[in-house]
Amino acid sequence: MPADNIQDVTKIAIRGCPLFTKAQESLKCAREARKQKWYNSAASRLYYALFQACKELFVTKGDEYKIDGRPLKAGYESDIPHGEIENIFYRLRDNKTAILINHIYTKRDRADYKKVLITEEVLDENDEWNEAEKKIKSIAEELQSEKYPS
Repeated sequence: MPADNIQDVTKIAIRGCPLFTKAQESLKCAREARKQKWYNSAASRLYYALFQACKELFVTKGDEYKIDGRPLKAGYESDIPHGEIENIFYRLRDNKTAILINHIYTKRDRADYKKVLITEEVLDENDEWNEAEKKIKSIAEELQSEKYPS
């Protein structure tokens, strides 16, 4: 179940970050789908919320992240494919986020393409729903930093 103590990231205004706006919209849809017990749709939209937030972070501030001494943004001016987000976090030595993205992606894949139904229990495995919301919130805070004020 989503934690009540997380500030509602869908209400944080961040100017000039269209992918993050999409992430917020996807998160709102995920929450509503979950509330309606549409767990397959909730899993899918939660993944896209996380994916879009991460993509915004790397497209907007990629020059601040270095892999092998080179700025990340140099390789990703605008488009980052799905599987690459997870790989970027591994290369940045953020294994916790990489694993979270992998697990959320796996649930999205099951929800969208497999002959199994996602249940509320599956959404709550390993507290991943809350962890995804926390990651999206931390990205919002980073996007709001001095370099990119809201």
